[in-house]
Amino acid sequence: MRVCNRCNLPREASLYGKNRGTCNFCRQEQSRLKYLRNREKRLAQCKAYNQKHREKIKAYQVEWWQTEKAKKACILSHQKYIAKNRDKVNARARLHYALKKGYVKRQPCEVCGKKAEAHHPDYARPLDVNWLCRAHHVEEHFSV
Repeated sequence: MRVCNRCNLPREASLYGKNRGTCNFCRQEQSRLKYLRNREKRLAQCKAYNQKHREKIKAYQVEWWQTEKAKKACILSHQKYIAKNRDKVNARARLHYALKKGYVKRQPCEVCGKKAEAHHPDYARPLDVNWLCRAHHVEEHFSV
């Protein structure tokens, strides 16, 4: 057990970096506060770098997405999403099937009348949807 120089709490020795007097929790908090103080400057630096090296970044991304590691990561991520959101996936699949078979017809946006997408207020009733355009759908999800 060592005592942190910053929070003065005794912590496991494994929670300290090599030759560090502060624990990982305090260092993480310091890092977070430093980021928040310099957030705008850091975002501007990242944006400038991305604009300057756009072609190099794009080439790297194209190359990476062709690797087996990327494909496996994508499949794993998709499988995790399905396992975590089984009710959403089932509701979307049932609605898609009903649209394909003609049991349900796509409607215009209920608010503005533009081309719409389905919004499930309740995933337990997969065919009971609100038809909203993209803008109103996003608004529905992010409204308080």
